[in-house]
Amino acid sequence: MGYRRGAKESRVNRLRIPSSRPTALRAALSAAAVAALTFSGCKGEENTCDFWMKQLNKTKKEKQAIEKMGELGCQAAIPTLEKMWDETLYQRELLQSVKQLGASDGTLTIVKKALEDADYGPVALTIAIDWKVSGLDATLSALLRSPKMLDLRRDALNALIRLGFAETSVDTLWWLAGQDPAQQGIEVNQKAAEELARIDWSKQPEDVSKTAAQMLLRTLLMRDAKGVTAQAAARNALRAIGPHAVEPVLKAFRGDDSELDEFAESRGIPRWKYTHGHELVELLWDLGDARASKPLAGSIGMSLDAPPDVARLDESQQEDWIIANQKRLATTSVAVGALPSEDAVSAAVEILSRKGIPLDPAQFSNAGLALALQGTKSAREQLWALFREGDADLLPKRTRLYELKAMVAQEKDKEKRAPLASEHDKLLDELEKAEVSKAKWVMNLSVSLGPGDAESFKAEVTDLQKGPLSTAGKAALPAGYAAAVAECNADASCYLKILTAAQGTLTTIPVTITKAGEEKEVEYKRLIEEAKPITADIAAKEDELTKKSEALTQMRTDFDESKKSNTKLKELGHKSLQDFADIYNAELEAYDLGKDALKKLYESRNAVIDKLIPFDERLVASQAALHKLEKAVLMLAHFPEVRAEAVAAITALNKEARGLPKEQAGFFQQLRQWSMITLDRITTKDDLQAIEDVRAIEGKDGQTYFSIRLDAIAIRLRRAAGVPLQPPTKAAADAPAADPVPK
Repeated sequence: MGYRRGAKESRVNRLRIPSSRPTALRAALSAAAVAALTFSGCKGEENTCDFWMKQLNKTKKEKQAIEKMGELGCQAAIPTLEKMWDETLYQRELLQSVKQLGASDGTLTIVKKALEDADYGPVALTIAIDWKVSGLDATLSALLRSPKMLDLRRDALNALIRLGFAETSVDTLWWLAGQDPAQQGIEVNQKAAEELARIDWSKQPEDVSKTAAQMLLRTLLMRDAKGVTAQAAARNALRAIGPHAVEPVLKAFRGDDSELDEFAESRGIPRWKYTHGHELVELLWDLGDARASKPLAGSIGMSLDAPPDVARLDESQQEDWIIANQKRLATTSVAVGALPSEDAVSAAVEILSRKGIPLDPAQFSNAGLALALQGTKSAREQLWALFREGDADLLPKRTRLYELKAMVAQEKDKEKRAPLASEHDKLLDELEKAEVSKAKWVMNLSVSLGPGDAESFKAEVTDLQKGPLSTAGKAALPAGYAAAVAECNADASCYLKILTAAQGTLTTIPVTITKAGEEKEVEYKRLIEEAKPITADIAAKEDELTKKSEALTQMRTDFDESKKSNTKLKELGHKSLQDFADIYNAELEAYDLGKDALKKLYESRNAVIDKLIPFDERLVASQAALHKLEKAVLMLAHFPEVRAEAVAAITALNKEARGLPKEQAGFFQQLRQWSMITLDRITTKDDLQAIEDVRAIEGKDGQTYFSIRLDAIAIRLRRAAGVPLQPPTKAAADAPAADPVPK
């Protein structure tokens, strides 16, 4: 180790005056001295504190003397050692002796001085931890904030935590969590955030909680040069802060946090990462505060046009932006469903009612799902109103269509039938377009179905004549959801029975669905082969009719010209216009007969294809059985009187689904997603054990999407129950040994 002080250099380089005595004389004198010591008993004096304290200022024996102070336990030497700290070259040995001497006011003073030294700070930290020194929080906090002690931050932070100073050093912890990982290492950010997740935030002032939340948002976004993040730790800490974190997170999500904007810009983090990404949406869902519901619902309607910094990138580089928006929209609709609020209902309705601004399909479906998952009476009424919008204009059109259909069938005169058929076809196109538009609502409408809605759904969707609406209503998910509501209506025990009856049999559902799908696929391939000759005939007939149509068009043109010129008539080889007309009408008759033949061919092929209907129905029925379970889970969010039973039934199904083979477990993703929403809405502190039990099973092989969601629920229930939000930090005595003293 190099010399660090001028005083020490002068001592080391002290001039010695060479002796002028003969060497022999010196040897004799030395021998005499040894003999004298041997016979006088002075050798024993070397093992006393008095002897070695006298050697402390003697250069040759200074190191040995310092070591002897510790070995002999020389408490009286402590004031001298304290004075020597700034001058001696043997600070490491001095610290070792201090450790042997044990904790006292004097030795603590030396340890505190050593903490300020980059070289000996780690040794001093080890001593402080071993002694379990109290009152060091201010010293350690100052050390942690010092830009000169960056290399010591990790060890100092571990010491602060192991000595139990976290609760009194919250401001230092959140400050550390938000510092640049390039300087201190991302491990420090992670560790600080992890400890903040263990703080009892109910004892912290609101302004401290909000400031900590604001700083942790930085931690959430940052990563080091290798791409390592502290995101999970920051998310857990923000969850722990709870309600006081909602406002800072919302402020960042809305893009109103200028300090975060400056931080992000200085580190090259795109602003859209937190204003258009899914991370803050998930965090707001974690916090479980209904104040977030309206702004979240409103964000679904945000423009999907790329901001300038993204728009300048080429298409491949815009991929992150596109994926971020897709995840945000999908996450937002579900989060809003978990946070019921009348304000959110209004926000979703406003988006869905827009006329001048066309909605992206993803915005339409997710705004509708957010409204549907609210599931309240007002939300259902609003969704039905949107579905029925324009029905007043459709009813007379539909009546007129039925009239025209009958008139076309009765009219034998082709000339009179043609305009009727034309009006019928035009009206049919209009109605089909309107039905296609209405059919887009069916999925979300079925999600929203509540007591009293089943009959309306049947009358206005599934019972309609064949068309887009009826087809949409008979799909597996709407059919299953409608079946659950039709069966149970407002009977909570009925929905419970649907779930409890499925317990222990979940594995049969994917097996049945898979089998039905495979059987349908086999039959479909067989029918394709059976229909091949008919398909070939259809292709030939269509080709023939196309040529006839082109010929008839040309004949009509020639006929019109022949009426104006006999020359043209003669060129075409016709005797008279009547002769030409007869030929044309004969060809037209043949064309019509060809159309009839084509129609019969289509009917023949459809008859073959219709053989697939029973297979399709079996598949839909097997899928609908699964969807019926999903709807029962959603419905139990609206019956608080059976909360305990509902929690038991839902968690039991989730445990069972988690234990299925991977290829079967995937069938139950929607059921488990809806489970998270219902559990979010109905659980109380009395359900904490049930949530922690299912969480333990869910996370047995590592963190999953559902374990994260269950963590968030458990934290809120723990807060309500007044129990620690996270497992407590190990006591110093039980904690792993500190890092070895650096050499």
